[in-house]
Amino acid sequence: MLQKSSAQKTFRNRLCVVLPLVGAGIPPLLIALTVVRYGVDVPFWDQWEFVKLLDNAATGQLGFTDFWEQHNEHRPVLPRAVMLALARATDWDIRYELAANVVGALGVLGMLALLIERTVRPVAPVMIPWLILAASLSTFSLTQWLNWLWGWQLQIFMNALAAVVTVWALACWRGRWPGLALALLAAVAGALSFANGLILLALIPLGLVIAPQCDRGASQLRRLALAVAVGAGVVTLYLNGFRNLADQPTPFFLFSHPLSYGYYVLVYMGSGLGAWSTSVSASWGAVGIVTFAWCIAWLWVCSPGYRHPLLPWILLGLYSLLSGFMTGIGRAGYGVEQALGPPYVTISSLFWVSLIVIVVLAITRLVQDGTVSRIRAPAVVAVTVSLFILAGVSYGASWTHAKTALEHHSRVFLQAGECLPYYDRAPDDCLRVLWPDVSTFKKRAHRLETLRLGPFSRSRPERPLSRMNGPGS
Repeated sequence: MLQKSSAQKTFRNRLCVVLPLVGAGIPPLLIALTVVRYGVDVPFWDQWEFVKLLDNAATGQLGFTDFWEQHNEHRPVLPRAVMLALARATDWDIRYELAANVVGALGVLGMLALLIERTVRPVAPVMIPWLILAASLSTFSLTQWLNWLWGWQLQIFMNALAAVVTVWALACWRGRWPGLALALLAAVAGALSFANGLILLALIPLGLVIAPQCDRGASQLRRLALAVAVGAGVVTLYLNGFRNLADQPTPFFLFSHPLSYGYYVLVYMGSGLGAWSTSVSASWGAVGIVTFAWCIAWLWVCSPGYRHPLLPWILLGLYSLLSGFMTGIGRAGYGVEQALGPPYVTISSLFWVSLIVIVVLAITRLVQDGTVSRIRAPAVVAVTVSLFILAGVSYGASWTHAKTALEHHSRVFLQAGECLPYYDRAPDDCLRVLWPDVSTFKKRAHRLETLRLGPFSRSRPERPLSRMNGPGS
C-alpha cells in the first residue's frame, strides 16, 4: 500500500513537471504556424528604406555608414547586418526574416528558462516548469502580431535577447570579470539593435553596486569604473550626429503634458494584457508596477537571502519599465492609442515575466518562512491565484483581438502585393499601403526590379494583377 502511494506521488510529481513544459512548447508552435499561414512576402514600410543598403551592397559601395545611419531614434547596426546576410542568401525573401524573428524569440525564451532555473531552484524548484510556461506564453504572445509578420522587427527581438543575456551574465558570475565582460558585450549589442538598449548600459553599474558579490573593495571599484566608462563611451558615440526628426512629436511633451505622458507609460506596460482598450491596459500597467515595487521592497529589506535570485529580475523589469518611459518621451505626443502598438509588447513582456517570478519568490517567502499564519496563507495564495486567472482571461481576450487585426493585415497586404509587380501603373492607394511616399516607393521598386531582388527575384513566378484598386475594395 505504501509502495502504491509512493508510486502515485512520484507520478503526480512528474506530471507536474512534464505538463507545463509540454505546454511551454505550444505557444512557439502556434506562432510558427501563424507566421507560415499569414506571413506575406512583401516589403513593408521601413523595409523600403533597406533598399538603399541593398543597392549599395550590389554596386560595391557598401560602407560602415550604411549600417550606422540613424533610423528614427535607432542605429540598428546589427539587425541590418543580419538582414543583409539573409537578403544575399535568399534574394531578399522576406519570409526568412520572419523565421529569424521566431528564432530570436526562441533565444529569448531559452535564456529566460536558464535564468528561471538558476534563480528559482534554490527557493522554489517545484515552480520552475510553471514559470517557464508563463515565460513562453508572454514571449510568444500573439498580441505582438505585427512583429511576427514584419521582418524589420528583428531589431526588437535582438534587443530583447541582448537584455536577457545581460542580466543572465550578471547573475551567473555575480558581477565578476567574466560576467561583466559578457554583460557589456550584450548591452552594446542591444544598443546597436534598438535605442532602448542604451538603458542596459546604465543598469549594469546599478547591478554591480547592489549585487551580493563574493569579492569587493578595489576589484569592485575597477569593474564599476569600467562599466561606467564603456557605457559613457557608447552613449557619446551613439549620440554623435544624432538628430531629431522633423515629423516626430517634441520630446518636451513629458513636461507640457505630464499626466498624458504617465498614462501613456501605463498603457505601454499593460498593452500585452489589454490590447483592445487603453483603460484596461493602463489598469494592468498600474497594478503591475505597484506589485513590482512592493514585492521588491519587501523582499529586499526583510529577506536578504533572496537578494541574489531577485536581482536579475529587478534589472530585467526595470529595463522594460524604463523602456516604456523612454518610448513615451518620443511617442506620447502621437496620442495614448499609439501605446497599444504591437511592437512594444516584445519589450513590455519582459516586465511581466520578471513580475511573475518576483511574485512567486514573495509567495514562497510568505508560506515557507511562516511570515503569515497558516490561516492567512491560503488567503494570500487564493488572492494571487485569482489575479493570475484574471490576467489569463485578459491575455486570452488580447490574443483574440490580435488575431482579428492580424487576419485583416494579411488580407490587405496580399492585395497590395498583387499591385507591387505593376508599380508603374498600379493605383496609388494600393501602393501607399506598402510605403506612404508613392514617388519614392516607385523609385525603390524600380531599383529592386533592376537588381532582381525581393518580389522581383527570378526565383519567384510573377503573380497576375487581379485587382487594380486599393485594399479593401
